[in-house]
Amino acid sequence: MAPRKRKYDEADYADAIEDSSTRRKVTVHDVDEAGVRTSTHFIRRVNVPLSHTVAVPTTPRLSAPPELDAIQELEDALFTEDIEKGKEDELPKTQTQRRKLMEEYGVRFEQASYIIMGREAEKTIGQACACGRPDRKRLVRCLDCEQFPLVCEECWLSMHRYQPLHWAHVWNDSRGYFTRQDISTLGYRMTIGHSNDAVCSNGVNGPLNIADLNGIHATTVRYCKCDGEVDKWQKLMEIGFFPATVNDPQTVFTFRLLRHYQMTNLQSKTPTYQYMKTLRRLTDNVFTGNVPELIKQFTLVVRVWSFLEVQRRAGQLHDLDSRFPRRQKGSLVVYCPSCPEIDVNIEPGWESTPRHLRHLHQTRLTLDGNYQANHIAKRRQDALDGSLWHDSGYFELASRYNQLCGFEDMDKTEKSVCGHLNAINKQNRAKFKNTDISGIVNCQCDHIFVLASGNLNQGERFVAVDRVLARALALRPFDADAIPNFFISYDSVCSFCKKIPQRWELAHPELTKLIPHMRFIIPVCHCRNHVDSCEPLYLYTYKEGAGWFPAETAEMYWPVLNAVGAACRQMNLGPREEHINMSHGDWNWRKTVGMAQQLFKDLRDRKGIYVEKRDHFAALSLLFEDKVGTWNVLDRSPVVVNKKTVSSVYSHGNVKAPDLRSIFDEWKRSGEGETSGLRKISAVMAYLEAGLDIYLDQQEVMVLARKAEKPESEARFRQKQFRFIPSNLDVPHLDSTNSEPETEILHLPSDFSAEQRITLKLTTLAGKETVVIRKRLVKLVFRLRTVVRVYSEALLRKANNDRGQDLNTRANQQLSSIRADRDQLIDNYRWLRTKLEKLGASSEEWPQLSVADTYRKPTEQRRAPRTTRTKEGALWSLGLSRRKNDALPIGRIEGDSNQGQVMQENQADDEPKCDTDTFHYTGTKMTRSKQPDWNPDSGRGKTHAPVEVENAEARVKTDGWIWNPGQLQRMTGDGMKHWEETSNRVQWFRAEAEFERAREELEIKHAEFARCIRFFTFMRDRWMECAKSQTLPGHAAYAREHSDMYDALRLNAENKYGLCGIPILRHVPDEKTLADQVVLFREQEERYFHFDRMKGRPLFVDPTVHGSEIGFQDDREEDLEEEEE
Repeated sequence: MAPRKRKYDEADYADAIEDSSTRRKVTVHDVDEAGVRTSTHFIRRVNVPLSHTVAVPTTPRLSAPPELDAIQELEDALFTEDIEKGKEDELPKTQTQRRKLMEEYGVRFEQASYIIMGREAEKTIGQACACGRPDRKRLVRCLDCEQFPLVCEECWLSMHRYQPLHWAHVWNDSRGYFTRQDISTLGYRMTIGHSNDAVCSNGVNGPLNIADLNGIHATTVRYCKCDGEVDKWQKLMEIGFFPATVNDPQTVFTFRLLRHYQMTNLQSKTPTYQYMKTLRRLTDNVFTGNVPELIKQFTLVVRVWSFLEVQRRAGQLHDLDSRFPRRQKGSLVVYCPSCPEIDVNIEPGWESTPRHLRHLHQTRLTLDGNYQANHIAKRRQDALDGSLWHDSGYFELASRYNQLCGFEDMDKTEKSVCGHLNAINKQNRAKFKNTDISGIVNCQCDHIFVLASGNLNQGERFVAVDRVLARALALRPFDADAIPNFFISYDSVCSFCKKIPQRWELAHPELTKLIPHMRFIIPVCHCRNHVDSCEPLYLYTYKEGAGWFPAETAEMYWPVLNAVGAACRQMNLGPREEHINMSHGDWNWRKTVGMAQQLFKDLRDRKGIYVEKRDHFAALSLLFEDKVGTWNVLDRSPVVVNKKTVSSVYSHGNVKAPDLRSIFDEWKRSGEGETSGLRKISAVMAYLEAGLDIYLDQQEVMVLARKAEKPESEARFRQKQFRFIPSNLDVPHLDSTNSEPETEILHLPSDFSAEQRITLKLTTLAGKETVVIRKRLVKLVFRLRTVVRVYSEALLRKANNDRGQDLNTRANQQLSSIRADRDQLIDNYRWLRTKLEKLGASSEEWPQLSVADTYRKPTEQRRAPRTTRTKEGALWSLGLSRRKNDALPIGRIEGDSNQGQVMQENQADDEPKCDTDTFHYTGTKMTRSKQPDWNPDSGRGKTHAPVEVENAEARVKTDGWIWNPGQLQRMTGDGMKHWEETSNRVQWFRAEAEFERAREELEIKHAEFARCIRFFTFMRDRWMECAKSQTLPGHAAYAREHSDMYDALRLNAENKYGLCGIPILRHVPDEKTLADQVVLFREQEERYFHFDRMKGRPLFVDPTVHGSEIGFQDDREEDLEEEEE
């Protein structure tokens, strides 16, 4: 049936315009095919129309009965009021403020329109000019000047002698409006090479196109010849005009236009063509085709201007290179102020730093490829149009780079053995069809400074990555007898680093001395895509001295480079390289000026993380106090077995995993033997124990919402009660027999107030009850830990092994039982804690507990990204009292007045907003598709934990050997006990690794802050030396300006360092080094631990280091046999 045509009667139109004065509601009625009358309401006050339909059965009609209309109007009014009220409550604060501002402007829209329109004419048009000259009328104005009055032509020219590029708006009497004209149409000729105060009589006129911020001027200028033939190019440059050609220039661009374009292009990535198109439309937005097209000239001038700007800022015109003897001559690279550099910012005496403190002066680098910055292969390409940067930028000289990357073929057979890593295996893919450059590879420091770049051809060949890494390392050369450590991150590093000595011996023999000092890691998110054996070998958490280096910062620059790559994809190779170099330099400079603020944020954040990790590890050390002595002497170094398997204390290794049934049996066994009558206790304690047992039973009964007959235990309890509470006291219902069992009050001392306990002489008994409750809390916490551990392990078994309805149903029933037990224990803990508070005892040792506080990081799984920021629940530190010789909290050492609390400065920084520790890992499409999307429990009392127990245990899919069904074993009690001990050991070692990496990172940030301040100081002094040695006033002024700029950066860094630095690490006495202060700092912090952590602990040996005691070897079996002998 065809849709029915809409019909409206007078009542419909009346409803449609109802309340139109306030525009709060619009109602439209209609009749559908079934004869149902519908009403649609649009709420106009909330900007977005909100509709609601009320259907009223009726017959098709042209006019509705009055009763129906009345009912409909009442429904409309009620519904509209509810919708408006609800939507106003739901609006976020920012939207409400925006709407309020728009409402304030709304009443002035009409007024603003009249004011803007009124500027199209002037009231004083045609009146006599203020100059008083006869027949001089007010006909010309200037909109480029602020509040410029309407004047005559002579006055306008006189006032614009030094603003010749302002547009003259001349009133046209015949047409009745202002027309915009160039200054030359008024008879004025701008003189080039002669003072503007007087007209040059010995000159020649010539046309000139001048591009400025307000448009393109086709004007006429006068070249002065008072001193003979004039060099037009030089004279134009001297007055701030950049000629497009050298001989007889006809087009120039003002310096301010070039600066504006350069900043706009670097900041917003505006293409050159679009920028010039905008300039032409500013000149004439109607007949834009009549405006000269200057894109070719502008492209050439911009290239030259940008290169000259970079040279000037790098100090090449001041011979700044002579003050950096170790740097490459003519280098235009913007250096990182916090990375160590000999003779610039590294502290004297750093060579004597102990081995375990070498992280204070190490360099951390990242390598990564980008395939968005590719280049289209063109048939007609100017091969001679090379880069102006030559070999002084971030790219190596193209001819040498291409030659060196083409002579070596050894890496063509090197394929990655780890899954999902396709970067190396793309040589034969059709992905890079029609491209001669498939992308670029960058080397960056951990502060996200770009150090070197190289073009890629059909994938990431190791020889190309080697060239980029070698170029980055050559920026800061070190002596052979004083080489710091280098941490190098690359997503394919497990294959990349194995043959690096062979490759570098051929291609980079001068840098082979650095190889023994290289440590290799895989970025934390990419590590999930590698095989299990890669994690203990290449994850930063398990490497001594790595600090907190997740190494995912390599990709933070890619969004910027992606926009640059799209703009230069079809350029010639030379301009493309210049464009990318400019982007690298601008990014580095913005990071330089924001370095102090970034270090301030990082250091303040690392202090909080360090305290958290330190306290948690200390708590676990007390929790497993009987095992710590045995665990501490184990070797933390990973051991490669048969070149495939890696043994590490940070994983379960070959310990067999139990199945779900064994875990469920273990949970049932953990609840056995809970009665307190297994030991001999006094009558008073037995009485209190019995009372608490009854109360806890009442809690369970109330949770189950059922009643039970009064048990015999309660009757026996009443008989004992009269032994301790005299019967002649006025205590109501001591012998009550009618109350419900789950609500009956037992009148323990905690059931009375403090005054009543004194009156009833129950003070001594209250003290006994406090002791009993504390013992109960200890017992309950240990039981809860077991239940939580069992629950998390059972949840993993179900997520990874149970398939089908029958298995899932059985597993869900078992999980529900364990979860109910967990929740009941939490409720009992809260109840006992409340009892403790009623007795007036301190409950600081027993804080509030929720489901979120029971979170425990999984020990069976591989370490997940962002685990460093994830905090285990308070359950694992409950009841663990500190030792008396505890150190002071960090930040208050040596009388730190700010106590580590630093307020965030409210300032708008212009550095790139790339926080080095705020990346979020969501997994690849494959891993996300395999993750279970069910949540078996929403939990109760979840508060502040960063991740739920259920979600944390079931979120990440693990594909290691341990989840092979053949490895799951039905375990007995001894097997489960061994499994739990292994799980506890892994938990303790991982907590220790996180604590040590957090401590190292805290120390590294202090070293980086100190180097940053020394760098700014060094640059200030060097620029001042340049200023003093210059004879040209312009060069000297520029050098003094830069010296003051670096001095301001230094002061800013010192102020921020003073706010957030730890005094013992911030203040380094004379004749001392930072390493000496770190030793003192660690001695103070070690007081948190009840054992000597360094006693009997083996030295860490990294098997991935070439030239170490172990290193990469062809046959590991023979070495292992020799070590055993």
